[in-house]
Amino acid sequence: MSMKTTAYFDATRSRPDRTGIKDDWILRVLRYPEKEQRQMDGRIRRWARIAA
Repeated sequence: MSMKTTAYFDATRSRPDRTGIKDDWILRVLRYPEKEQRQMDGRIRRWARIAA
């Protein structure tokens, strides 16, 4: 993937329950989130439906 990521993101992405998540899905949610929430620590959570 050609985007800047954090160590936290990389560690979370390597979990066995997250290995099926495709790069295209991540980029789509970043560009077109249905919901967005800024956390107390400054991180931003984004959600969107993905038709698998």
